[in-house]
Amino acid sequence: MVVSGLPALGETIEFDPYLFWVLKPGLRDVPVSGSGNRSAVNFRFSTNDLGLRSRPVRRKHGRVRILVLGDSCTFGLGVDDTQTWPAQLQALLENESAGTGVDVINAGVFGYTSFQGLRFLVSRGLDLAPDVVIVAFWFNETLPWSMTSDKHKAKQFVWMKWRYRLDRLLRRSRLYTDLIEMRGAQDRPEASEEAALPFEKGYRRITSEDFEDNLKAIYRLCTSKDIPVLFLIWPLSTQTGPAARLSEYQAIVARVGEQLGVPVLNLVPHFAQSRGDLFLDNMHATPIGCRVAAEAVAEEIKRLIPESFKN
Repeated sequence: MVVSGLPALGETIEFDPYLFWVLKPGLRDVPVSGSGNRSAVNFRFSTNDLGLRSRPVRRKHGRVRILVLGDSCTFGLGVDDTQTWPAQLQALLENESAGTGVDVINAGVFGYTSFQGLRFLVSRGLDLAPDVVIVAFWFNETLPWSMTSDKHKAKQFVWMKWRYRLDRLLRRSRLYTDLIEMRGAQDRPEASEEAALPFEKGYRRITSEDFEDNLKAIYRLCTSKDIPVLFLIWPLSTQTGPAARLSEYQAIVARVGEQLGVPVLNLVPHFAQSRGDLFLDNMHATPIGCRVAAEAVAEEIKRLIPESFKN
């Protein structure tokens, strides 16, 4: 994955056949500067041994553990580690904990969609034994990606993984290697398969129907483990009025939350009612904007699990 205007970010991720890409573990104070989404970006970030932009995940020992699934807005593109909204949420809730403390795990990754968030929850997130899961997706779903969707890309990556393993096994055969040399190069099925997919103007990574299904699947997974869920609607800088209309995918979050009885925190009015420089660009928040988000989420978390916090 290459982030336009921010080549340094490409060096901080590695390929994953299930999640497409993940942050490298053990990064320390990596500098990122450039022009991201029409604005200057200059920040540093680190990852823990799990490849997450969070403090090391300690043993629970009765601590409240909050897992945040999201994209670059949750990751905190453009702000330092302590300035992301999950980090500021950690500081706010830690001060009001009624027990042994709170850990907020930031599993946000730039470029992620609800498809990847669901897969992260299945493959890694539930193993972290969260007490609450916050879900903050919608923007990347609407973007085109190589004339295909996340679903099609996932099928390609599965095929590529098994093809690679089979190739390594067959290369032990002299006959196979001779045939490869005669052909001059290996086939590239991922390219031909992608070219065969129908291209539609405005082709989205996640259709509105699949977005709804992903949100419901995350909810079902969590409720099967008795884990409360909070849906988050992240705002755009253009949604400045207190009565700003939600976009199509923001509205899906609200509708699915209402259908399932899941609390939905719409941050649009919170940002609209706040003062100061809140956005770095059309969607990524400044440290002040991250503070607005953290304060709103903190109040919602205290309502969701009141027994874990001081009255």
